[in-house]
Amino acid sequence: MSMPAPADVLTAPNLTSEAFETIRRVVSERAGIELSESKRELVCGRLARRLRALRCASYEEYARLIASKEGEEECHSMICAVTTNVTDFWREPHHFEHVRDHVAAAAIADARKGAPIRFWSAGSSDGREALSLGATLLDAANGSLGNADLRILATDIDTDILRKARAGRYAAAEGDKLPPALRDKWFKESAGYVEPVESLRRLIQYNPLNLKVKWPMKRRFRGIFCRNVLIYFPNDLQAELMVRFAEMLEPNGFLYLGHSERLHGPALSKFKPCCPSGFQKVSGA
Repeated sequence: MSMPAPADVLTAPNLTSEAFETIRRVVSERAGIELSESKRELVCGRLARRLRALRCASYEEYARLIASKEGEEECHSMICAVTTNVTDFWREPHHFEHVRDHVAAAAIADARKGAPIRFWSAGSSDGREALSLGATLLDAANGSLGNADLRILATDIDTDILRKARAGRYAAAEGDKLPPALRDKWFKESAGYVEPVESLRRLIQYNPLNLKVKWPMKRRFRGIFCRNVLIYFPNDLQAELMVRFAEMLEPNGFLYLGHSERLHGPALSKFKPCCPSGFQKVSGA
């Protein structure tokens, strides 16, 4: 987890209760993310850089800005700053193993027959989840998709982290978390870094997306990964998003959530379990 540098906390102006409430409200209204009182010091540290960049003398001044029409652009910068980006290669490996063993073969066969097959990494952070999925699919295809129309959409609200994802450069130690066979085939190492090979890089499209608002995608997905994202949203928004995910899945498509996330509300009738924190859309849902 990205944590604020101690210097930021020490040199930042005091984050008053009133200013924090404004920040919480704006973040919730725009992105759906809940900032509890326990996050106050973290928010103070993360936004200290924004205050310095804008030459705001206090958090009260900053709060007035983001609550005004003039603060529209800064609201996005603020949301990027307070977003938590926690990810890893091959995190919660049972999901990738489920794709490998139960999803990939049919998806690849359908794509080779001309069907457009899509997967979605929602809340993709710096791309390691999407790359783990892409390497799994490529390996299942024996490295050759030919003209098959198979793609992965990776989205995140944080445009800064998406720039890192598009660059696709990671410390070699991070790459070591991949199964050795996948790392050796689908990543190249140089000067202490690993990067995806071109065939893997081409599979993935990175786009900014706020999960709370209307989604622009029209095509349905064979599988959706939204792991350790919903925990930052209130229960009612979680329930709404789970139903929307069901609507965006192909018949019998798959939804993968984080290990601490559970289906609830109307979504319970739309899925059946297929693996730990993984679910398959039921017929007619």
